[in-house]
Parts: sequence; structure tokens; C-alpha cells
Amino acid sequence: MKAFVSYVLKDSKGHKHLSEILKIEQPPYSFSNAPPVSEVLECAEIKSIAIAKGQQLTLAPIFNV
Repeated sequence: MKAFVSYVLKDSKGHKHLSEILKIEQPPYSFSNAPPVSEVLECAEIKSIAIAKGQQLTLAPIFNV
């Protein structure tokens, strides 16, 4: 499964809209078409550690691709 994740990086100078496609391993028999929230939050946590001090990460809508 692939999920389109969009997010915003904000700091005192302004904001920047970014996005990426996550490849999420999920069993082929999954009955839910919603992206797994735990996988998306894990990605957001990794991104928030990597951003510069003073920036804030905000998740925007997430869709399956």
C-alpha cells in the first residue's frame, strides 16, 4: 500500500508545504482502505526529529495512492 502524506513546516519566517509517498507494508487481505495511522505518525516523528530547531511540523490530509 502507498499513502500520500502532506505536511507543513512552519517557522518564524513563514511556512512550506511538502509531501511524499510512503510505502506501507500491509497484508494483501486488509479490508480497510484507510492508511495505517501508526505508520504515518512514525514517519512524522522521524521528520520532526530531523527538522531544524524552531520549526514545527503539522500533518495535513493523508490519502491512499
